[in-house]
Formats: sequence, structure tokens, C-alpha cells
Amino acid sequence: MSTHRNPYAPSSAALGERTGPVDAEGCWREGSLLIVTHDSVLPNRCVKCNAPTELPAKERKLYWHHPGIYLVLVINVLLYLIVALIARKKIAVAPGLCTEHAKRRKLGIAIAWIGLAAGLLLVSFGGTQGPAFLVILGLVLTLASVITGMLMSRVLYPKIIDERGARLKGAGEAFLSSIPSTTDWIRM
Repeated sequence: MSTHRNPYAPSSAALGERTGPVDAEGCWREGSLLIVTHDSVLPNRCVKCNAPTELPAKERKLYWHHPGIYLVLVINVLLYLIVALIARKKIAVAPGLCTEHAKRRKLGIAIAWIGLAAGLLLVSFGGTQGPAFLVILGLVLTLASVITGMLMSRVLYPKIIDERGARLKGAGEAFLSSIPSTTDWIRM
């Protein structure tokens, strides 16, 4: 009995009903981490509070490299930049934000830019004709505003990225509880 097998034919495996959320593909939760695959589609909900979002969500590229690469900083900053650019891994995600969290993100970006400009002006003025403490105040203001802006404006950030996908931090508990856990995925 000869059976002809076409290697180009689509799979004949039975596809079961999808048990995950209807508007999400390739994302799960594991504790406080959001796990996504490289081709995942996040739900159209705010990743912070799970409120509905306006479409389309902006796609963002997240980069990550092994923390051990920071040891190259001891040798040389330029060498670190080269090694980090070569070794980094990337994933694209489109996290949604509700109006409230989008405003908070924009405020964080504004704080960073305004604080950076004000700090540099203080450093410049204090270094040329003003009192010396203005230089220190300008440096502190610059550093504080940039750190505050980064913390307020980031949405999701990677814990690790590999060839399968990424484990991301920064998603809110309400959003995480609305998507299946990895144990649910194993049962599918």
C-alpha cells in the first residue's frame, strides 16, 4: 500500500478552540512578568490598569543584553558600547496605554527634557558668572530629572530577551490577571 505524502500540504492536525483571551496572541503571565513571543499581539488594553485603549498602540523596540557585559565598562566605555551593540537582543511590542497613563508618560518625558535644559543652564551660568553652588545644583537637577523622566515614561522593560521571546516587567497587576498564566498555557 503506497501512500503519497505531499510535503507542502498544510497540517492536518486538529486545531482545538482557543482558550486564551480573544484579543491577545502569544502572551502569558508568570508571576509579575509578562511573557511575549516575537510575533505576539498584546490585548487592546492598558498594560498598567487594564482599561480600554485607543488604537493603534505604538510599536516599541526593546533591547537587552546579558548583564555580564557591563563588566566591559571597567575596561573602556567605547568598547562597552561596541560589545553591547553587537550582543544586544531585540523584540518589538505594541503596549497600549489608557488616556491617564499616556498623560503620565508624556509628563515624564516633559520633566526629563525641561529638567535637563534647566540643569544645563544652571551649570553654564554657575560656571561662567554665578556662584559655584549653581554648578552642583545644575548637575543634581539634570541627573534627578533624567532619572525621574525615565522612570515615569517607561512602559514595559525587558528582564530577558532570547530567541523564543521576552520576559517583560512593568505591566500592572490588573492587566496581568486578565491574561492566561503559563500554567494555563501548558494545559491548552
